[in-house]
Amino acid sequence: MPLDVGAYPGLAGPLVITGIDGSEVVYVDNALSGDVIEHAPDVAALKCLWESLRAEALPTKQSMNLIAKVAETWK
Repeated sequence: MPLDVGAYPGLAGPLVITGIDGSEVVYVDNALSGDVIEHAPDVAALKCLWESLRAEALPTKQSMNLIAKVAETWK
């Protein structure tokens, strides 16, 4: 994410959207546990969250450049 985005919903932890037996589910993870979300309205809400993150994210090349720039500061 670009730094100027500030706090954003993705800071709550990673998520994975996948299909199991013809249904979409979302795996969410945090410091204490991981959960599989199957309830359709919750899956839909998390998919909207994912799309909002994608809309704010940098394109691949810009992300790679930002990661390289930050990594240089760690040396």
